Amino acid sequence: MKTLYINRFASSEHGTRSTVTYEDSLWHGIERPWLDNLPYESCIPTGTYTLLPWNSPRYGEVYIFVGGSVGLTEGDGDRFACLIHPANWPRQLQGCLALGKKSSEYYEKEKSAAVWSSKDALADFRDVMGYEPMQAIIRWVLP
Repeated sequence: MKTLYINRFASSEHGTRSTVTYEDSLWHGIERPWLDNLPYESCIPTGTYTLLPWNSPRYGEVYIFVGGSVGLTEGDGDRFACLIHPANWPRQLQGCLALGKKSSEYYEKEKSAAVWSSKDALADFRDVMGYEPMQAIIRWVLP
């Protein structure tokens, strides 16, 4: 099983930033800040998850986190439907993770952290990771 590492390195009211890596592949991640695991608002809790390919009615072919307090469907845990899907700013996420090819610590126009080329990054992620279940480890790393 492939193992994906989501290495968070910064968080503020402007968003939570990370690098997302598998072997030699690197993407930039953005989430909302940690808000005590509040559904639809908080970034995904740290931990080890199964990451599954998922067909979202809203976003199409994406990936879904399952494990710990995050369930596949409503009622399976404190949170559910935590996805990897395209977005550029934390305000476009409801407790999910977005990937980008580049990132910005703070984008003045949006008053937020950001990732860029999110749709392209997700397409690249699909090409590298495929459509098999994988392990995803979300952790904090010190700069």
